[in-house]
Amino acid sequence: MSAVGDAGLRSRVAAVVAAGVGEETNRDSSARPAQDEAEVPEEVARGLEYTVTKTATITGQEVSWTEQRLVVCSTAHARRQSAALKERVQRAVNELTTSG
Repeated sequence: MSAVGDAGLRSRVAAVVAAGVGEETNRDSSARPAQDEAEVPEEVARGLEYTVTKTATITGQEVSWTEQRLVVCSTAHARRQSAALKERVQRAVNELTTSG
């Protein structure tokens, strides 16, 4: 994920945490394991996790629990999205420069 993507994702999660909903813990990447010792693991996703404390009343008794939330972005999907965005921006720039 690009630095811009990381910042956007982190800011959204930070807003959730700031609202008192959860507590953030970073999990930098998820990697496909290497098949042998010489092979370097391939990064397949990036993400983070945060916890949220929930409370409900069940049969008149208050019950609380903690949920772990994972936010994950596929690196392949992020690359495709980035390439498509660059193409749309270039097309828009071309249209603006030829029409003006």
